[in-house]
Amino acid sequence: MTAHTTTVHAEPGTQEILITREFDAPRELVFKACTDPQLIPQWWGPRYLSTEVDKMDVRPGGQWRFLNRDA
Repeated sequence: MTAHTTTVHAEPGTQEILITREFDAPRELVFKACTDPQLIPQWWGPRYLSTEVDKMDVRPGGQWRFLNRDA
């Protein structure tokens, strides 16, 4: 098994978080998993909660909102 590197950077006083992680998967598949509203509920959040994609605009400056509920 390959070790994955994850870094998290948050600037004080801003509302932005930069998370960088390496995945052992093709780039196109990782991008699709992070941008396809049908795939997000399969991996987002704790397993004991259901996830609903309320809005998802992955363009620069876009917004996304996921709702987690008790399953």
